[in-house]
Amino acid sequence: MRLALSKKPRFEPGTGQKYTNTTYTLALLLIEKVTGRSYAEEMKRRILRPLGLTGTLVPGDRTNLPGPLWRRLPAQR
Repeated sequence: MRLALSKKPRFEPGTGQKYTNTTYTLALLLIEKVTGRSYAEEMKRRILRPLGLTGTLVPGDRTNLPGPLWRRLPAQR
């Protein structure tokens, strides 16, 4: 966050848009600070389990997909 906030804005508020992950990073840090639990734990506890999303993963620091992925995909018709 320090790095993101140290940069000068690319445009005036309301005059442009550029996608970054900064907002997601801020949300993750806020969730961890407020709850005292990791983002992954809170996603599982509050969203994934209640909705029955058993095949959904919270990536965290993972940079690859768990395998074999094809076993989790529905059959192609």
